[in-house]
Amino acid sequence: MASHQVELGRRRAGRGGWVTAAWALVGSLRLACSAAPAEAQHRPSSAIAPRIATLASWADDAWLALTDRDGSYFGRLDERGTLQRFNPLMDSEYELDLATALFAPAEDARWAGTERGIRVAGASINHPFVLNFIDWRERIPISGPVRLLARYVRQRSLTAQRDYSNVGFEWQPAENQEWRVRTTIGVHFFKASADLEVGTSRRWGHGEQSFTLDVGVAALDAFNNVIFNALGVRPEDTPAHFNYTTLPVAMRLAAVWQLPRGQVELRGGLSNRSEVLVSFPASGDPSFDLAETFAFAGAMAAVRPAEAIAVAVYGTIARAEAVRSLRGVPREGLQVDEETRVAGLRARIGEGQRLWLELDLRSLWRPETWVVENDPPIDHRDREVSAQLAAAHWPPAGWIWRLGYGFMDRHAGVLAPWLSAANHREVIEVGHRFPSGFEVVAGLRWDLDQLTRAPFDGGQLRFAATW
Repeated sequence: MASHQVELGRRRAGRGGWVTAAWALVGSLRLACSAAPAEAQHRPSSAIAPRIATLASWADDAWLALTDRDGSYFGRLDERGTLQRFNPLMDSEYELDLATALFAPAEDARWAGTERGIRVAGASINHPFVLNFIDWRERIPISGPVRLLARYVRQRSLTAQRDYSNVGFEWQPAENQEWRVRTTIGVHFFKASADLEVGTSRRWGHGEQSFTLDVGVAALDAFNNVIFNALGVRPEDTPAHFNYTTLPVAMRLAAVWQLPRGQVELRGGLSNRSEVLVSFPASGDPSFDLAETFAFAGAMAAVRPAEAIAVAVYGTIARAEAVRSLRGVPREGLQVDEETRVAGLRARIGEGQRLWLELDLRSLWRPETWVVENDPPIDHRDREVSAQLAAAHWPPAGWIWRLGYGFMDRHAGVLAPWLSAANHREVIEVGHRFPSGFEVVAGLRWDLDQLTRAPFDGGQLRFAATW
């Protein structure tokens, strides 16, 4: 079964990724270069590089792991649990690929406040696979204080095979009002997976001194029992039937303090303990009860003690628990506890937004425990230390470049011993930023551990545009 799922993942990973990215590139070039409003083309430089780092992208990914469990690499019901961090297709350089080929922390910080825009990243990690990510956001006026919200997220990696769409409406009393109310629905091909979210945000203050609070509450798999029970789904209509005895509900929160010389972020979310009976009437496989919980939290503090110096420290944790109990089979059960903890430091010194030196240090832990009834528990203890040092030239408009060195030392546990290794890498990137805000960056990665045998370690391409 596992080998079938891996092969299915291979087929899905290779199908349509660059077609979608190419189509997005054409649309973005048209919007960014020919339809960009005049005020965007003359955007002040202070709006281009707002912060040194943010936890917004990390919190978005954690929330997606909860709300779009169908999009995990091995699927909703796989025994690996919610996070599914260990894939047999991964090699010892996979995490270093993620750290050096995708969006850098400074790029995440620029993207964090985007309400209308697109960004795309693609990176080759071996001969058959290309990581590719798309984030497309829209906020369009409809009538008076009402706006249409739309977002599309594509993630093709060895932990996620996701195409997630989210649409809804936002109400803001007036353009200068500081609070908003929204309601959105996550659109899934599998009807029962649709989730409904209601949220509100409020901002106090303006400019360099403000506080923003955002809270959302979501009903996950909101229509599941209606579809399977009230509508009477036939056994042959779907391979698995779901009957919740406790429906999943989740909440998330983001609090951001913007200060004249710094910033503080608190982000997190959690779900209740949901309980669902999963049965397979079409195949006759044994039914099981599944209970799941998920929680994540992160904090970051950044300070700029001088015009040329900025420092940020952060810590995050994500934890998931899944308990599976087979029906009709005595003493058959499985509990999977997953946790990812990160502590990091980021520093930047240089000339404003044009030329700077960046340092990133990070320590990461991935403990995981498997408990099978009547067997000793399996304890996975996974520790990773990484560092990156880069010189970057990133002006408000013009040619941009980045020259970086990356190091990662990982001691993986019993569930993925093949991932233990120490790796060194050089990254060279060149691109261009247009006055409209559209930017495109291409890069090459070089394996410093195999310079005499196989130095080339992959290529990457990224672009982003706002309007």
